[in-house]
Amino acid sequence: MSGYPGARDATGTSIGQAVGTTIVEYHGGKIWIDSERGPI
Repeated sequence: MSGYPGARDATGTSIGQAVGTTIVEYHGGKIWIDSERGPI
């Protein structure tokens, strides 16, 4: 679990996101997240 408040089942180093973002942006795309706060 990550150290930030509200993090649930967050694991990993985010390397996959960094690599994916680099590839997508290289090809002129964008990555984004739409989120809504759910019940705690």
